[in-house]
Amino acid sequence: MRLPWRRRPSAPPASPLPRAAKPTPVAAPPDFNDLEAQARYHRDRLSLYRARMHGAHETSVERLRELEHASVAADERLKTARRTGHR
Repeated sequence: MRLPWRRRPSAPPASPLPRAAKPTPVAAPPDFNDLEAQARYHRDRLSLYRARMHGAHETSVERLRELEHASVAADERLKTARRTGHR
């Protein structure tokens, strides 16, 4: 004989009614804050490097091209996300 406190818990009773379907969540509008921040960051870096080229410090045209490329790419990612409505 098993002691009452050592008995296995009984299975929950079967529900006679079927469960109601969960409502599908409404899609939230896309949040572009991160992409906007990235685009702004790359524009600012490019602007600062262009200003640095007018100073006495050594600068590189290749580095300027890299920063321009990164800035254009970030802007394109933001435009594409806004156009398609995806993040």
